Amino acid sequence: MYLDSPSGFYITKVVSGMGADKAGLEKGNIITKVDGKKVTELSVIKNSIYSKNIGDKVTLTVSYLEKNEYKEKEVEVTIS
Repeated sequence: MYLDSPSGFYITKVVSGMGADKAGLEKGNIITKVDGKKVTELSVIKNSIYSKNIGDKVTLTVSYLEKNEYKEKEVEVTIS
């Protein structure tokens, strides 16, 4: 990881066919916010996702590396 990488949860694996994959998330992306709430520890993500039902949607703010620079995007993930 780069020294200037954003704070958040680093994605190490995306399961093919699941919600994250369908939303376009990739290994190496960094989740920085969940439904607008800053990710300071893994429990922020877990609490947000586990409070939802299958089929519900969650909005993730994700940083990704493009040409040695971090960019940010929002993606909507369907809980599966």
